[in-house]
This record gives sequence, structure tokens and C-alpha cells, in this order.
Amino acid sequence: MDGQRFDEITKALAAGASRRRIIQGIAAGALGAAFGLRRAAPGDAAGPCRQLGEACKPGPTGIELGSCCATNANGGASNLFCQKVAETGADRCECTTGFVRCNGACVSISCPGGASLNTTTCTCECPDSAPLCNGACVPNTCPAGSGQVFNTSTCACECPSTAPEACGGVCLAPCPSGQVRNATTCACECGPNTVLCNGACVSDACPAGSGQVFNTTSCSCVCPASTPDSCGGICRSACAVGLTRNPSTCACECPSGTVSCTPPGSTTATCASTTCSGGQVFDPATCTCACAPDEVFCGGLCHNPETTCAGLHNKIFNVECCNQGANPCQNPGQPSGRCKA
Repeated sequence: MDGQRFDEITKALAAGASRRRIIQGIAAGALGAAFGLRRAAPGDAAGPCRQLGEACKPGPTGIELGSCCATNANGGASNLFCQKVAETGADRCECTTGFVRCNGACVSISCPGGASLNTTTCTCECPDSAPLCNGACVPNTCPAGSGQVFNTSTCACECPSTAPEACGGVCLAPCPSGQVRNATTCACECGPNTVLCNGACVSDACPAGSGQVFNTTSCSCVCPASTPDSCGGICRSACAVGLTRNPSTCACECPSGTVSCTPPGSTTATCASTTCSGGQVFDPATCTCACAPDEVFCGGLCHNPETTCAGLHNKIFNVECCNQGANPCQNPGQPSGRCKA
């Protein structure tokens, strides 16, 4: 028996401990010495520390931890201190001030941003199911009908990527290409000097001095009905019936092979064909084709009654037979209407 153990027994006898308890202590010490065993006393640096709810040995004044473990099973601070339990009077490892026992660990009762500790889940939760965002409880209800969604990164209501433009408190899809949003009406509109035509913004400015107007059907500048002919970049009135527009001079002219001519008794010029047949020539005075003054037109040809039958024995020119398509040269006594072929 060492001196320290002897002193302990002596103190126990002085304190009035029963002889039986002292003998049991001596026997336990002797048994431990015989088998090389050593009981770790609370607070003994060589013994194990105490976990939450286990009996502990108080430390020196000002060191509340005592023989309680400084770290928990996960390596974090245990937040324990050795205190006397009122109902038993024994010292036990309990949670320090500001911490509560939850699922076998000491959890802080202090939560950030208006959150409170849920003792069932041992986590900080916001009231009314609001999210804990960036260390604060924020409302996650976005304005009804706005189309906004709550962004857990920025902790704010924002428009989604499908409708990223906010106007009038509503999220809207981007405007079509070429259009811009009117900040007052929130409508998509074309820019200055352009109009929306067939789904696209196009310029409605027509060339100055051309007389053209913008057509909302074709989305282009065209000549109006009052001046439908475009020539030389200018809208012009339609040519008179029978006349055509000269693309070089833009003047209204008669078509090729015809000339402008005013028939006798008329005040209106017309385009008369200058192409004549059967030996006829164009007569600008009458605007028609005619034979020479000493000729007659019959059978599709111009005939000179004096020379057509010359050299034929006892034959003369018969215009009636000529008009019937028969030989114009007939016997003088040939009855009319009985022309020989």
C-alpha cells in the first residue's frame, strides 16, 4: 500500500466512514494492483472525458468544463459544462448556457434572422414556412399575378428567364426582333420611322417626290390607284387606251407599228396600224390603208381598172367579179353575178 492510499484511508476513518466501506475500498485497490488495473477518476488527465448526461468532476473555479469532453463525436465544440443536477445533487455534464439538449447533442438556441430552433429537427426554421436566405428569414411569397419567382440566391422575387422583362409589375416575354417595349403601355412597338407589317418592323418612308405610298399588305412603297404607272421613279397617270408607256422617255406612245392619228370627223387621236396589205399604203389623212387614187381594192388587192386586163382579148375589168373572188377580167357581155372563175 503506497503513502497516498494510506492517507486516503486515514482521512476516511477521521470522517467517520464505516469500517466495512473502508475494507471494501482496500480490497478493490489491492485487486486492481494485482491485475495491473487503474480506475480513471473524473477529471483525471489519463482517464476518458465525459459526454452529455454522464457524471463528471467539476474543474477548478472558472473552468466550467471540468471532466466533460470539449468536443463532440463530430469534432465540433461540445458546449458542455459540469454542473450539479438539482434533483439528485450529483455532478453531470449538461449543455452550457444558450444551448439545449437535442438528439444527444447541445444545440444553440440562438437562430439568425428571426428564425427559431425546432427541437424536433434540431435546426433553425423560419415562421410561416418562410425560407432562411443569406442568414435571414425572408418572405418567399411573390406578388400574385406578377409571374415572379423567388430566387434563393438573391433572396428576392425575380422574373424567370422565360419572361425576363418586368413592366407594370408583370413579367413579360422579350419583344420580337426589331421591336422595343413601351415603358408606359408595356406593349412591344417598332422604333421611329418604322411600322409593324406582317410581323416585322419595316420602314414606311417612301422616296420623296416619287408619289408612292406605303402599302400595309405588301409592306412596300407602291403607286396609288390615281397614278398607277411608275416610270423614272415617279408615279404617273395611266396612258390612254391603246397607248403604251415608253420606258426611256416615260411618255405615252402608240405601240410599235402604229401611229397616232385623228380620223376625219373625230377630235380624239387613236393608234392606227401602218401595216397595209394588197398593195395598199397608209393614208394619214384617213388613218386607214388605201390604194392609189387610180386603183380600186378588191379581192384583197389593189387593181388599176385600166391596166389589170390589158393584153387580154376582149376582156374588161369587172369589179363585181373581183369582189366575189372571181377573175376580175370578164367578157363585156358577161351578166353580172355570173363571173367565171
